[in-house]
Amino acid sequence: MTDDRPLSRRGFAALAAAGFQSSASGAQSVLTATQVVDRIKRKLAEEGVAWGPSVFDGFHLGEPDILVRGVAVTFQPTFGVLKRALAANKNFVISHESTFWDGFDPVEVMLKDPVCQAKIRFAKDNRMAVWRIHDHWHRRKPEPIFTGLAAKLGWTSYYRPDNRPRHYEIPEMPLLEVARHIQEKLGTRNVVVVGDPQLRVQNRGRLCARVIERSARVAQL
Repeated sequence: MTDDRPLSRRGFAALAAAGFQSSASGAQSVLTATQVVDRIKRKLAEEGVAWGPSVFDGFHLGEPDILVRGVAVTFQPTFGVLKRALAANKNFVISHESTFWDGFDPVEVMLKDPVCQAKIRFAKDNRMAVWRIHDHWHRRKPEPIFTGLAAKLGWTSYYRPDNRPRHYEIPEMPLLEVARHIQEKLGTRNVVVVGDPQLRVQNRGRLCARVIERSARVAQL
């Protein structure tokens, strides 16, 4: 059985904390990152999300055997997020999006990039690790990313989870109006629109979902 309520970022943080905290029965008080992940996997399995193959989900930075001092949850583990986590004495970062630029582990040419090298070195020097959960998070029911965003935007009644691609069927309006609505609801100035701002966004289509998804991603940086 799964809970029908959308899980917010705060809810996911609670799930991560449940994996981190020891039980009152006397379990060990210090866990490795791998042990935290194992507990999260068991919790997901209880909710009907069995762990399976994924090209995205897994450790993307640091060593899985680090002893966890604290857990930070983020949409995207930017360099700034890693520094803020370390300042809060949290050396295990759980993210939804990629640690680097392309969504995958850095390829050979990327490893030579000084920014990439600095990020890897920062994690190593400070005994930090980043674990990504993307595919399995989208497999939860109801799907938490779009459902949670719909609630934030006040568009819950417009969300159509059974259609592919997932999208929102909003009343037709200019693209600029859509962008301003997203800007206001997410409390961010970082909304970029490319194209004719007066373009009429149809009440059904991929364009609106893409604009929202990318805007939300920028807002979390």
